[in-house]
Amino acid sequence: MASPELVQYYATVAPFYEREMTLRTDLPACCELVSRTGARSVLDLGCGNGRLSRALAGRTEVIGIDVLTTLVPADPGFEFVRADMRDLPFAAGRFDLAIAANDPFAHLLDDGDRARALDEAQRVARHVVVDGLSLTTADDARAQAGHLTREAVLPDGITRHERWSAVGAHRYRTTYRYQRGDALLAEATTDVRAWSADEPALRGRAARLYGGLDGRAHDREGSALVISIGGAL
Repeated sequence: MASPELVQYYATVAPFYEREMTLRTDLPACCELVSRTGARSVLDLGCGNGRLSRALAGRTEVIGIDVLTTLVPADPGFEFVRADMRDLPFAAGRFDLAIAANDPFAHLLDDGDRARALDEAQRVARHVVVDGLSLTTADDARAQAGHLTREAVLPDGITRHERWSAVGAHRYRTTYRYQRGDALLAEATTDVRAWSADEPALRGRAARLYGGLDGRAHDREGSALVISIGGAL
């Protein structure tokens, strides 16, 4: 299950999570992907607060899973199952599509864990799509030097400061600081792993790499990396 560090990380960011998700613009593309592929049953991998599952509810059958319940509302508005991606409680071929829109794979740091999670996704779904965490070549170089920083302002004026420091190939120690003016509201740190075109867990899976959920070509120098296994986008 989830490590104590990951549990603490999400407990810290939970009060800000809904507002952070409003900064993302991927929901229309995710919904379009479901329509375009004709998926009648969807597994939302690492559903978080359920933003994708709620968007799909009523359009198609959808089940959201997550290893934690920290971000899931008391009345989520969709079917939620607590589960580890490495051991999914569903029958083989249960879903038309498994989609990881929030990239929970970022928290699987070991090759073996990533491979098991992909094995499970492929077992329960005929088509697997991961909108993967990936850094540009320039941002990775900054993180290798310990100086990749980012900043975003949430809708209520809280500023989120990010600092990324490389701790290995495609692995980063990330620290998020939430501030209102000079007042520090919270700080959360966790390790993440980004995807790359030479990802070991993708070997032998006939994975197709794209630069977006709309099926655009993948740019090795860019930050977007969408993985499709079992079909084209």
